[in-house]
Amino acid sequence: MLNQTRQPFKRTLAKPVLPGLVQHMNEILRSSFEKRRKRWLGVWMLVLLTTVFGSLLLFRVKNRRILYWEQSSSTIKRVKTIPRMRDIAAIEQIKKATQHSWRAYKKCAWGKDIVHPLACEGSEWMSALLTMVDSLDTLWIMKLDVEFDEARKWISSYLQFNSTDPGINVFETTIRLLGGLLSAYTLSKDRMFLGKATMLGDKLLGAFDGKSAFPTTDINFSTGEGDLDSLGEVCLAEVATIQLEFNELSRLTRNPIYARTAGQVYKRLHELPKMNGLLPIGIDHKTGRSVSSRISIGARGDSYYEYLLKVWVQTGKVLDYLRTDYIKAIEGIKSSLVQYSKPNRLLFIGEIDADGTFLPRMDHLVCFLPGTLAYGVLHNMTRAHLELAESLMHTCYEMYSQTATRLSPDNIFFDVSDKSTKDFWPASTENILRPETMESLYYLYTITKNPKYQLWGKTIMDAFERYSKWHAGGYTGKVDVSKLDSERIDKMESFWLAETLKYAYLLFDEEASSRFPLNKWVFNTEAHPLPIVSDPTSLLSTVYAQLGEV
Repeated sequence: MLNQTRQPFKRTLAKPVLPGLVQHMNEILRSSFEKRRKRWLGVWMLVLLTTVFGSLLLFRVKNRRILYWEQSSSTIKRVKTIPRMRDIAAIEQIKKATQHSWRAYKKCAWGKDIVHPLACEGSEWMSALLTMVDSLDTLWIMKLDVEFDEARKWISSYLQFNSTDPGINVFETTIRLLGGLLSAYTLSKDRMFLGKATMLGDKLLGAFDGKSAFPTTDINFSTGEGDLDSLGEVCLAEVATIQLEFNELSRLTRNPIYARTAGQVYKRLHELPKMNGLLPIGIDHKTGRSVSSRISIGARGDSYYEYLLKVWVQTGKVLDYLRTDYIKAIEGIKSSLVQYSKPNRLLFIGEIDADGTFLPRMDHLVCFLPGTLAYGVLHNMTRAHLELAESLMHTCYEMYSQTATRLSPDNIFFDVSDKSTKDFWPASTENILRPETMESLYYLYTITKNPKYQLWGKTIMDAFERYSKWHAGGYTGKVDVSKLDSERIDKMESFWLAETLKYAYLLFDEEASSRFPLNKWVFNTEAHPLPIVSDPTSLLSTVYAQLGEV
């Protein structure tokens, strides 16, 4: 092993450095630091942009149209578009509410018409799977495929329309069952639904007995015969709110009998004398004349005015007197039925009693009107209709926001006296999950893109969640919306699933609503979407053009 001598460590001192060299080195170090700082700033900016962009993707910003309005003559037109954002939380809330409702029906009332969540039992009304059929397109639109498929299988096997009840209401059967089946076929292309719709349409033709242009109020499916009430009267809204559905059945089957039969009603109604474009709600079935009864845009009158516009649009805008009658009716509403409450000047639509007395009362049902007015504006009605729609929409929302539960009463009295300190109070205090306000919020938001309509819809849905949801499944009505601890009404109407939840979903889900542009689709009065005819030579346009001939 070599023996090496370790050399002693020599500490040496650095030689002095010239000042210029020090300055040069400082500049090099400073430049290096600046480069590193900029590099890190770039990295952080990239992280920030990635986070923001990811958040935008999460909320699924779509390049969808937000409409700005520009007045041109007496109409308004769309002139500019910008993107808008989906509210994922609201969409999920509504979808879960639908699933919660469907589970209650499946658990407690499967195969029945109506579910009663508290008792967890079902009941019959038409013996025709009412809730199941009425819910089909809602399930389809929300992409609830499992629920849709289980309903489809049951309907295919068990829906027969063979009830022996002599009092099956023609109007309700048409808008809920026929409308539901037609919409389900249009969306799914499953011919089973069209077959069931045709079977039902053929039975409903029995309500037209050939003695009157108007259908009977009820029908017996087992005998095919219609039935009237003891007075021999029919209701304005009921006889004039079956045409969208009969028209669509004619279009799909290429059989004009349905459209021609139902369309005759409008020809007769057009000939009746009116008060400022408005009709009483009662009609003598035998003579076809109006009877002395009240004028209302609420119960028994409402959807006559809605379908004047929608049938005109659906059939290619060929029957001019439908448009004329609609415009005159809206002018009559403005001149004869519109008043303002005190002290806060809420616009409301009153009624005229049989003796000519004005009644400052408004049904929740009237809250369909803002949506119909807005829909008309999309089809070249005057901008003044939109202004009326927005004012009435505000009143309909106040009917919710001014109660303890934030749920609207079913009927309201408005105070028009100078000494008034409160604008309105309930004439009937119950809430039964009605859809009309949510319906109009959907239309107003679609047309104006004013975000307040989404906020109002969210407030109403939150109230339903808090006060109407039943923990074991389903949603119920409330006996008195002014009381937080009000008793429940043990019934979940089929229109809760068919209308209220569907319109709420479309109010927030941009992707879903984009599948139903309002220049190509019309919703029936039960919220079932049906396509608009664009070909003036089509069967429907031809049938309705003939109805206009003398």
